[in-house]
Amino acid sequence: MICTQCRLADVQRLQPNNHRLYELTYRQAQGGMPTSQSQPYSQYHPYIEEEQLTDRQAQGVLEVSGVSNPRWWNHLTEPRLQIRGEQSLVQKLTAEENLMKEVEVSGVLNDSQILELQEVTIPG
Repeated sequence: MICTQCRLADVQRLQPNNHRLYELTYRQAQGGMPTSQSQPYSQYHPYIEEEQLTDRQAQGVLEVSGVSNPRWWNHLTEPRLQIRGEQSLVQKLTAEENLMKEVEVSGVLNDSQILELQEVTIPG
């Protein structure tokens, strides 16, 4: 994860040539995406506005460096995914201590651009 409490457009302004960025949205009705209250992304980049999300969703930006089945990724209509899964997996993916670290995510991506998380691993 590059950041939580941030929008894809904001990160793309800082990294305009990075085409491996994906915005993840998680519906809080299923648990909620933990967010970094102490250090939001805009703290490091003050010209980035915090997005006011509804109380039912949260989002962040992930940089994808590789996928095991590129066929599915090549058919994404936009770089935005909704993630679903156990709360513990979402927390691990979005934990403040894991921001900017390499993370391996296993899951199933369906044709509605919903990624069903099955495993989240921090190598090392």
